[in-house]
Amino acid sequence: MNSFYILFLFLFFFFSSQTASIKETTFERDFILPRPPVYNGIQTKSKNTIYSSFVYHEHLQEHGQFLKPREVCQYDDRINYRVVRADGINFSHVYMEDTYKMDSELEFYYIKPTNQNNSVAMKIVGQSNLEEEATISVYSYLSISTEDKSAICSINFEDKQPFISSYSSDYNGIINLKTHFQSKEPLVTSYYAVRNDEPYLATDIITSQFNHYGGGIFQLPNKTDYSKGVPNFAIIHKVFQTPFEWIVYFDSEDDPIPSSFVFDEQFIQQQLAFDSKFDSIFGSQIINATHNQFGKQVLSHLLGGLSYFYGTRYIYDPYENKTFEFYDNELYSCIPNKFYFPRPFFWDEGFHDKIVWRWEPKLFENIMTSWFNLQNETTGWIAREMIIGSEAQSRAPEWAWAGITNQMNPPIFFFTLFEYYQQDPQSRITFLKSIYPKLQKTYDFYWNNCLSTVTPYTFVWLGRVGDGTLDSGLDDYPRAPEPTKQEVDIDIQSWMVKLSYVMQYFAQEVGDTKNQSLYHLEYTETLKKMREIFWNSKQHVYQDTRYQNGTLDEKIEHVGIISVFPVCLGIEPIDNGNNQRVKEMIQVMNNTSILFDEQAGLRSLSSKDSAFMLSGNYWRGNIWINMNYMCSQGLKFYEQYYPEAKTLRNRIEETVINNVIKEYFKTHGSLWETYMPFTGLGYNNNPFNGWTTLVLLMMAQLY
Repeated sequence: MNSFYILFLFLFFFFSSQTASIKETTFERDFILPRPPVYNGIQTKSKNTIYSSFVYHEHLQEHGQFLKPREVCQYDDRINYRVVRADGINFSHVYMEDTYKMDSELEFYYIKPTNQNNSVAMKIVGQSNLEEEATISVYSYLSISTEDKSAICSINFEDKQPFISSYSSDYNGIINLKTHFQSKEPLVTSYYAVRNDEPYLATDIITSQFNHYGGGIFQLPNKTDYSKGVPNFAIIHKVFQTPFEWIVYFDSEDDPIPSSFVFDEQFIQQQLAFDSKFDSIFGSQIINATHNQFGKQVLSHLLGGLSYFYGTRYIYDPYENKTFEFYDNELYSCIPNKFYFPRPFFWDEGFHDKIVWRWEPKLFENIMTSWFNLQNETTGWIAREMIIGSEAQSRAPEWAWAGITNQMNPPIFFFTLFEYYQQDPQSRITFLKSIYPKLQKTYDFYWNNCLSTVTPYTFVWLGRVGDGTLDSGLDDYPRAPEPTKQEVDIDIQSWMVKLSYVMQYFAQEVGDTKNQSLYHLEYTETLKKMREIFWNSKQHVYQDTRYQNGTLDEKIEHVGIISVFPVCLGIEPIDNGNNQRVKEMIQVMNNTSILFDEQAGLRSLSSKDSAFMLSGNYWRGNIWINMNYMCSQGLKFYEQYYPEAKTLRNRIEETVINNVIKEYFKTHGSLWETYMPFTGLGYNNNPFNGWTTLVLLMMAQLY
């Protein structure tokens, strides 16, 4: 028994005696989740995060050369990456085609054994696409956050095979990471343990050891390094020739994976359960077999981004011109993109959860609660994006770390909760009551910060950048050329009409009669102001408006998706089918020379607009699936009285679904952030596994 293992056992039993209560802890099955910024890998949903993953790179054995390790998602890896199946909690299957230089395919799996919370089995499968086999270095590691002062990682041996033993105060006893199966003997096996302040950066630790060679093949130094203290990071390295398969078990001594566990059998069971659940929730309307399989992949893309964040976040107060640091923050959220956006966004999550609540109601409640727990307790403010903890901050520019306290995204979360609650009020009233006080505070934030000073019950976005505004979520959507305090904005006005209506309903449900009356007043007045001030009778749409010395001056004559928000949000009165504005906005949406794109759906900006496809080419014409879903949802609201609404909704659904599927299969399984007008080509940030997944609800016609 080596000296480090003796030290390990001593420290383990010491800390066990100091933290006996840990043994009493019972974790939910979501205690282990996918890691946000890596191709594959897991982390614990705990303060003292435990990280694990597979890392790989090619070995050019004849030259003694190597490629950079692949673990953290990066576009310059030129990898075709997609989530094949995942429910975000119990299992995952990730496919990667690495053709840049390796021309190999790798598949990564994880699965939680039935009836176990603290254990995971992980598998990597590799094969070459060429006639000759590839030689691939593969690493499996376990590391623990340095916030856990008791963290220990050691390399030990069983039947001459290295395995990792670790201890964390957040886990039930010793955690082991052991090889359970390998399809062939590796060419090389090596190992390394060290202390590192950034235990999530396995790639950096690997590359720091690249000067160690044996027989022309890279290997780790086969040692435990105490130079920086007791190790909190340990890694096992194997060099395989394809084809190969390697299974490792991540489990605790209190919750070991049983000998009866058969990886492939349980994975198939989980996948069948997933498919059955999908069909019961979404499948009744998705008859086409190709569409059905596509829908399951889309849902897997979203749930495969379910992530947990814990640690420090930063807040910038522009009034004090000071940045504040807050500790011990936690957030549970889906992320839109592992490559460029491996972090949560407030209004993105509100859209994601239109799918999540249908799939797993309790998961939605947990996600929403974690978001609203991060609101400012006084003002109700919630940051537009959350960059929490060291790993998330390592993947974002430092200037973006701090949330700005007078800027906030649209209140989609409220409307998603409204839909969720209405489906089953009796069983969901308890959750509504629990979160209602926080909803009130955030509602007040919009009123206190976005209320215009030019005329009562009108609103304007803050956070202007040039002629766009980040707060709106529609970043570069064109506004007035110069920011002015005399401007009022139709999209925030529309959001506030809908929000006050929803808050009136919530107040009624929880028995808050006093505020119910207030919210009703604010609803009627904001709706009245919207109809009086923002309508442009010449263009037959709503538009941003500017005042001059307290007098209505001019419309900001851009026509785009926000111009029809009152229909898309269902706030324009139905009026028994006699509302001429509804009819006119539907005509504008249906007009191919204005908003409707025959290739991809509704454009974000009219093709006739002077700003069309200019600037960042983002919200200036591109097609966004979340907006197309929202507008289809609004059109469905009017269908009973306006037949043209149903005709347009069907047209949008058919166009969007066909284009997204076409681009998905053309680009080897990628969803895109936006789609280009006229061509329908996928554009920006793929695989984009965020609100583009709303195509699933359009396919299932769930609004």
